[in-house]
Amino acid sequence: MCLALNREDPGPRPVTGDQVRRTLVELRSQPSRGQAVVLGSEDAPTGYAFLIGSWSNEMDGEVCTIDELWVAPEARSQGHAKSLIGSIMTGHGPMSDFT
Repeated sequence: MCLALNREDPGPRPVTGDQVRRTLVELRSQPSRGQAVVLGSEDAPTGYAFLIGSWSNEMDGEVCTIDELWVAPEARSQGHAKSLIGSIMTGHGPMSDFT
């Protein structure tokens, strides 16, 4: 899914599978840095997001940045991303400790 995002919206450097694996290993080994979340179910994923935690002086505490967010074309306009963002904002979803 990360590679699909990069194909749709390429950045200045192409993202590789090795880079994605390193990111996932880093997030698993250091959960305070953030987490990768799957949208939909494990049996039928519809997308993903990388949620990255950091300290913000302006916000006086931890913040959650949505580093990447991708929804499969066939699952778009069905509220998946809106639901994820809503759960983060209300503190009832991934990274709720960072809101």
